[in-house]
This record gives sequence, C-alpha cells and structure tokens, in this order.
Amino acid sequence: MMTQETPETVIRHPVTLEDFPLEVWLQVAAHLTTADLLTLRGVSKKVARGVSQRHIWKERCQERWLGHLALEEEVFREPSFLRRSYESDDDDWCRRFRRSLHAENHICRRVERLACTQSMAEYSSRFDIVLKNKRDTLLPVMASLVNPPWITDPTLLLEDGRYDIYTTSLQLLLNLRHERVFKLLWCTSPALDLDSTNLEPLFLELAMMDPAYDRLLPHVLRVRQQVMLEVLGPQLTLDDFNELPMATRVRRICTAMFRSFKGGIPTTRHWEPREHIYNEDLMLPRIYAGETIGHLLLHLVILQSLCRMFGIETVLTEFHLIVESEEEEDDEILLGIPPGRKEPVLYTRESLARSLARQSGVDQSAIAQQVLPGMLAPLTTTRSCNVFFQELVQQSVGSVATHTNSENARVIQFDWAEHATRFATSRCPLLDSTLRYFAEAHAHVRDILQDLVDEPVAAEFQTIKRSRHYNPLLRLTKRLAPWDCSHVFSQGIVTDRMTYLTWLQEYCKAVITPEDIRDPETRLGTLAVFNRTEYVCIVSSEYLRHGTPHVTCLRATGEFLVERVRDLDYKRVPPRETLAYFGVMAAPTGSLGLFFSSLHESESRFLLNDRILAFGTKQAESPGGVVAFDEHNKPVLG
Repeated sequence: MMTQETPETVIRHPVTLEDFPLEVWLQVAAHLTTADLLTLRGVSKKVARGVSQRHIWKERCQERWLGHLALEEEVFREPSFLRRSYESDDDDWCRRFRRSLHAENHICRRVERLACTQSMAEYSSRFDIVLKNKRDTLLPVMASLVNPPWITDPTLLLEDGRYDIYTTSLQLLLNLRHERVFKLLWCTSPALDLDSTNLEPLFLELAMMDPAYDRLLPHVLRVRQQVMLEVLGPQLTLDDFNELPMATRVRRICTAMFRSFKGGIPTTRHWEPREHIYNEDLMLPRIYAGETIGHLLLHLVILQSLCRMFGIETVLTEFHLIVESEEEEDDEILLGIPPGRKEPVLYTRESLARSLARQSGVDQSAIAQQVLPGMLAPLTTTRSCNVFFQELVQQSVGSVATHTNSENARVIQFDWAEHATRFATSRCPLLDSTLRYFAEAHAHVRDILQDLVDEPVAAEFQTIKRSRHYNPLLRLTKRLAPWDCSHVFSQGIVTDRMTYLTWLQEYCKAVITPEDIRDPETRLGTLAVFNRTEYVCIVSSEYLRHGTPHVTCLRATGEFLVERVRDLDYKRVPPRETLAYFGVMAAPTGSLGLFFSSLHESESRFLLNDRILAFGTKQAESPGGVVAFDEHNKPVLG
C-alpha cells in the first residue's frame, strides 16, 4: 500500500534562474542593463536562451542605433518601397547588438585618439579612416557623442566633460550632414527632382548645415502628429474633414500648425513679432521645435507639407501658397501669412490684384498683367536655393543670442536662464560663421557651374578644378571648415604647411605662442569680465594690433571677439556655477573644444587640449626622430 504524501513530506526544490519561463525573462530584462544581460548569457545555456530573445535585443538595437536612422527616413517621408530594412539576416538580434556595440566601441576609441592627435597630417589621415565606416553605423554613434548627459546638466560637466572629443565628434557628424548640403550646391541631390508642390525635403537638407540638426529632428514628427490630432479631433474623421470648404480646412491646418510650434517651448515670449530676421529663423527644424518664429517663406513650406498630409495639393511661390479651390473652378485660393500674424490671409487673384493696386496706387489691370505673373510663379528647387542663400541669408542680422545679448551690453547682463530657455532643444545658437561659409560656398559653386555651362552636369573633378573659381572655394573651405574638403574634391583636410595653431589664427584670430602654453600662470582658459557684465574665455595670447595689446575671447554663445586687454577685467574670479554654465553653453557650438579638453574646477579655468599642449614642448627634427628639450634647451633622454 502506497502512503499518501502530505505537504510536510513533499521536498520542494529551490527555484533557479534556469527555471524562469521565457515570458518572465522579458519582464526581467526590462529592469537590467545591457552589461547585466550580456553577463547572464554566460551563466548557462538555458539562461542564455532566456536573455537572448529577439524582442529584448531588437528593442535595444532600435533605441540605440536604428531608431535614429528610421526617424530620418520618416521625416523625409521616404516611400515604403525605398525605405531600408533593418531586420537582421539570421533573426539573431542579440548577435547583431554585440556586433554593433563592438563597432561603436571601435569608433569611439578612434575618435578619442583623433582628438589627441598632434600632427595635422596624421589628423587628416585618421579623420578619413573614421569616415570609412558605413554611414548607417557612424551616424547614430556621432549623434550620440554630440548629445552627452552634461549638455543639459552642468553638474556632470565637472566630472566627465570632454570638449575636445565633443568637437571632434561634431566635425565628423558635420562632414556626414554637409554632404547633403554640398550635393544641393553641386546640383546632384535627389531633392532637386522635387517640384513646387513639395519643397520641404529641400529645406530640410539645407538645414543640415545646423550643428543641432539631429537634436531638433524629432520635433518634425511631433508637430505633424499634433496637427493631425488637433485638426481632426476626437469626433471628426478624415472623410468628414475633406467635406468642409477648402478655406476652412486650410485655416484649421494653419492654426494648428502655429499652436504646435509653441508647444515645443515652455514660454511664448520668443513668439512676439519682431522686425529682424535672425539666423535661427532660416532653419526648418528650429521652427518645428518652437525655438524661433521663423521666416514667412518657411511657414509656407511647412504648411504645404501639412496640407499634403490631408490630401490638399498646393503650389508654392515665394510669397504665397496657391491652393486649388474646389468651390471656384475658375479661380484659386492664394494663401499668405503677413508678418506678425499667425493666421493666413486668403485671396483670389482678383482680390490680390485689387489689394496691391490700393497699396501702390497703380492701376489694377497693370498689376494683374505685369506683377502677378512673376509674384505667383512656382518656386522651383534651383530658385529656392538661390532665394535661400542670396536673399534670406543676406536679410539675417545674425544669431538671436548674439544680437540680444550684445545690444546695450553695458546695462544688460547675460542671462543664462534666458539662453537655456531659448535654445531648450538645440542647446546652441546658429553662428554667423556657418551661414557666411555656406553662402560664400554657394556663390563659388555657382560660378564654377557657370564656367561649365557647356559641360554635362556631372562634370569630371579635374574639369571642375580647372575653373578659376575653384581655388577660392578650396581656400574658403580649408579656412572655415576643413572637415568639408572632401565635398569640394580635395584630398585631406589641411595643407602640409599649415599647423593647428596657424589654422586657429586664421579661423578665429587666436594667436597662441608656445611660451604662453608652457607658462603655468598663463591666462589661456581663464574667464574675464567683458563690458562689466559678461564673462568671456581667453583663448589666445596677448598680441599687438594697431599698437595696442589685444586678445581673442570666446563668448558663451560660441562667437569669437577680438578685444583690447584694457577692456577686460581679470580680477573678478568667476563662481563655480558660472564656470559650469559657460561650459554647457559654449561647448555645443564646438568652439570650446578647439582649445580645451576639460574644466579644472579648483583652478577655475579650462585646460588646454593635447593638440595645443604639443606645441608647448620644444622639439627639433633629427635623423633619429623628434627630440624633446627641457626649459634649459637640453635634450630629454629616454
């Protein structure tokens, strides 16, 4: 007879990790880091099977690398049949994550070595080696490196802020982004195949000249989704919306567009009407993010894109958006957005001609026959590029940060909170040097293409280099953006005769002597007070200019100033918070990392990077290589 087991006689074995079902591992993995999961894979085969599930690693791959690439495709609205597939070939997402992580670590190590490279020739060679990685692998890594945690938290800047690595990563990222801009200049971009019914991709590519482009990109999708929700609402369907009058539909879309812009910033002070056009107003993603009002032409570009979401076909002109009216077959609706207003004004051709005749005092029939045809001509892609560089850039009075903080600077103190609020997403203004560089490059490329008017569009590189306008373009690129030299068909980013110090002197008028680098009491990297209110960073030695000692300074906005030494106050020691805020504000522009590597809190100064410190060691060429000398000019052995 068998005895009946009681709960007291049953032996319960302890539950181990191997006993976890697969669905439990999905919940456990959500609370573990990547390093923990990779460590657990070495426990046993059963545990490795649980933590290697497809859903765990696919989500992490998309969050770390693939999401950024998919976001760009969605922003540009690539057709589904043209979008790249990011599915793993063998469906082993764990293996794919480990391969991608290995590639990321390899790239990061190369970037760290690149930031410490002393020789300009070696820097050029290593720069090109990093760019040989696949674009889909390199782009997400560079985008993450230029968005470190300390960019929003000044306290982290004191612990692990590395400005030189940030600047080097930014130069690599700009090389990738500026490739699209130069393709527009050389007339080889797919955006040139667009017509006047969809010009948003063209202006999105032009916005890639902005260093903050990758941080601003998610706001494009945010605005589109918010406009869709606000226009339709909880009860209105798309079919019901299409039954509304055309004018009503366009007005609703335009109103929702401006509301979604303001949703990107915590304050509405930046949306007050103003007289001038600033650099930030010309960048489409900054308008989407709500950091600026934006130019009226770009409002029409965004409105045209949003109308396409609802099936409304439009034609863009330089001043109006032409909407085909279903109610009036013989005429069209002409939409314009006057300055200082956030609601569109709708015209017909007759009412627009009547309004212009009333304002100018010219006969209405003359306006209709002579003025309207040119005013309502469709805006082509080539004309759009010319308008952008020749008209919009010339209208800009500079960055809004530099303008507002330099006006009446003797009585207005630099407001860190205002700066952080205005550039809540981008974290940095758009410098004048960036727009000036591309405007001049556009003029040179246009002259080169004019010389090749009888040649095919895809002219040979040697034919381009024979143009008399090519050398000015190359000199411009090497002076302002040497990382773009490959886009103007030049090998290397520098000439053999140019050192890093001579390039800094040519780029920002920063004269740095080896004596100042070796001097422990040097003022390089210290903060001084300018105009009694604003802190600036000293980035050069003192030099004579018109017989008066001058020095080059770096503002928190990233702009360089050449000021007289007597106008600077070195005696006021900046507080700890000021140092941290200055680094957080100036670093995202990339200017701070050109000179410094990190922040030394106890000495209240920024430390020179390795590329500049190399010039502080006396060296001499010898058959045996480079020999270093001490302060007494004696060779250092060993």
